[in-house]
Amino acid sequence: GLGDVYKRQVQQASVLPIITEEQAACLLQVSIPQMIRLRIKHNLPHFRVGTRLIRYDREKLMETLQNLNMQ
Repeated sequence: GLGDVYKRQVQQASVLPIITEEQAACLLQVSIPQMIRLRIKHNLPHFRVGTRLIRYDREKLMETLQNLNMQ
């Protein structure tokens, strides 16, 4: 079911070095629109694959978010 898909996304997001926007949202326990807002508002480190696909370096993302939490 959908729960299994979500669990798989979270498991992958916690180990893969490069993650999708959906996996980043799962990892941070936010919706995809919230993830997009966070990326734009806080200029989260990301890169594009082609013109549309967003990817994150998981370690850089987590490091940036920890630094934001400390401020």
